[in-house]
Amino acid sequence: MSLTPEQIEYYQEHASDNLQPNLISSAAIGLVLAYILVALRIHASIVGKTSFGIDGWLILAALVPLTSYAITVWIAVSFGEGRHSLFVTNVPGFIQVYVAAITGYALCVILTKISILCFYRRIFSPVKSLQYSSWALCIFIVAYNVVLVLVTALQCIPLSALWTGEPAKCINTLPPFTVLG
Repeated sequence: MSLTPEQIEYYQEHASDNLQPNLISSAAIGLVLAYILVALRIHASIVGKTSFGIDGWLILAALVPLTSYAITVWIAVSFGEGRHSLFVTNVPGFIQVYVAAITGYALCVILTKISILCFYRRIFSPVKSLQYSSWALCIFIVAYNVVLVLVTALQCIPLSALWTGEPAKCINTLPPFTVLG
């Protein structure tokens, strides 16, 4: 990505702009809260002597990609995320972390939302219409997150062209990311 002289001048004048503390604190707080809430879910299951069903296992599994996502945020900050693009210190590493972050995010969303759907199915098991609509929603959630990962992985052929600069066939990811968002 090449910057115009006006952009470079603006970035240099605003070199003190820094959202890195916000990114680190939001990733840390989100991760800690997730672990606390999942621990409370496990505790409630034990104390209430209720089953720790598929919904519990899915939300527990969601902690793995959530943790990887938080780690990728912290790595991206070390490469310059949260500052103007002029100050990115490791462009190839930054782009690789970006691809990994999207994948971790998508997996976390899939597991979390399916866990919630399974929880609803368990609570509202007598309601037959909810049973069918929850499966349709589950398929939709998985499908759009798989598309998100595929768009990320296939945005350039070969993908390594994103960080090596080699010639490649690339797509504009803004429309699919906007729709998927």
